[in-house]
Amino acid sequence: GSEGTVIYYLENGAFRFENVMSLSITNLTFVYNKTESKALWPALDIYHCSNALLFNSTFQNHRGNISGALIVRQMSSIAITRCIFRDNRGAMTGGVLAIVTQSNVTLDGNAFLENQADAGGAILAAGQSIVDLKDTLGNTFAKNSAGRGGALFCWNCSILITGSSTLEENSTQIGISSACTPYHTYFCNNSATMAGGAIFLVQSQLASDALFVHFIGNQAYSAGGAIYVLNSNITIGAAETTNQYFTENHSLKLGGAITFLNGNFFIVNGNTTFTRNRSPGGGAIYVSSADMVRIGSNEGASTVTFRNNTATVAGGAIYSLSNAEERLNSVVFTNNRAPFASAFISL
Repeated sequence: GSEGTVIYYLENGAFRFENVMSLSITNLTFVYNKTESKALWPALDIYHCSNALLFNSTFQNHRGNISGALIVRQMSSIAITRCIFRDNRGAMTGGVLAIVTQSNVTLDGNAFLENQADAGGAILAAGQSIVDLKDTLGNTFAKNSAGRGGALFCWNCSILITGSSTLEENSTQIGISSACTPYHTYFCNNSATMAGGAIFLVQSQLASDALFVHFIGNQAYSAGGAIYVLNSNITIGAAETTNQYFTENHSLKLGGAITFLNGNFFIVNGNTTFTRNRSPGGGAIYVSSADMVRIGSNEGASTVTFRNNTATVAGGAIYSLSNAEERLNSVVFTNNRAPFASAFISL
């Protein structure tokens, strides 16, 4: 708590903190606060609060219509550190966390386990909000699932990967590891029944400049086994010294690792490696209708590598369609496979 804290008990819900300028919630456990069908709010509602901290707390088995455990809204800012979110359900969006209306959330050292939603199995962010995944402790997202964005769904917001988070095993069949790994970001085995096995972006920005980022074994039914990008911009490997890995991601239609549809820029830089990704069109990447596509370093200080990726139709590594400008530099293609254009196709 903090001086001036106002807490409301919500009918069929939990607690609301409103207009608090310095809020600290620590060492609490919220278990089974199931909201009925008429209730909108999750366990905790952070409304127009600044400098908030949620630390070393547990949210388990919550049910809500907007999000399962927590909503951060109305220009709030909060740091969430060393918390566990397990088996929460958001009937509409955000299995754990909904971040809306120009709010800022920093995540470090958290475990998101077995959460579900229609959009954003773990997190939904919207309304010019900012989500920053930090690297000090690392975050774990395990066995989360959704129709769109198995782990993260982002609409009109910014996602910054400046640290270590593990989005691991977002399908329910395979075991998980709850350990966070400092200085590494993992998106592993996330699944979406539609698009964006790990991340789904609409009218948003994604910038990844953490030292080590891993997308492993993510799956999507239609497009973007790891990342689906629509009317958005994306930079993978924002710095030359970053190491980004896309390994064994899978889509049944387009872009085994990444699908990009319509935006200002699609940039893949740093020491980024795509290995054993697969899809009918674009074994690793499907990119279409971008103003600029840039893959590889202009300075040659780092290398983008495509190795053993497979497309069952065309573009074993990359399928590029109707882009205004394309630049490839310091790119290595090795043993990629497709019936047509085993490495790269541009139409």
